[in-house]
Amino acid sequence: MIISLINKRMIVLFSYIVISFLSNSQERTYYFYTPSQIEYNRKCGKHERYNIIQIDEKTKMFVIGNVSEFNDLMDITSVYFGKFNQNGDTIVCHDELQRITIKFKTINQFTIKALNTTDLFKKEHRFYVGLSKNYDDNFIYTSYLYTSDLINSQYWSTGLKEGIQSYYMNGKTQLIFYLNGNAKDSIATMNNDSLEYFIYKYHK
Repeated sequence: MIISLINKRMIVLFSYIVISFLSNSQERTYYFYTPSQIEYNRKCGKHERYNIIQIDEKTKMFVIGNVSEFNDLMDITSVYFGKFNQNGDTIVCHDELQRITIKFKTINQFTIKALNTTDLFKKEHRFYVGLSKNYDDNFIYTSYLYTSDLINSQYWSTGLKEGIQSYYMNGKTQLIFYLNGNAKDSIATMNNDSLEYFIYKYHK
């Protein structure tokens, strides 16, 4: 009975997630790293240096660049910036200043693939959503629980979800625990004690 309840709860949650990710009022941020950035973050024990692709469906703006500090107001050094349009499953980004077009193919709601090579990545490289916000539904998804989880994460290279991921919607925090890419348990509550127990049980 408990397993059945968990499965039903996950089905409802996943359905909502898919709808939120398909919204036209969504901002998605993909994190990716160079070997030197990974080495720096692990050596310092902080998630500070990384690269991002940020796509804002509401403004139709994109930015691709590197970040030197992780906080609510990220210090982004823009490498590419401009408007984008959607052509089927292809995201076409236009940097008018540099006169360059960068294309990505949408694989699923969590993954995009580069269709050309730039100074920051090569063609065929896959990127996985680290943070997603839905303006209309007050929905926030993060592929991590704490920023420190990103330091040793393999999610960015394998695409397999691991550990606890966080979803905030309609005033509730929802957590899902993943193992080898599979959802194993979840909790959706406004009760902090229940959330703390879930985190204590699964967070490593």
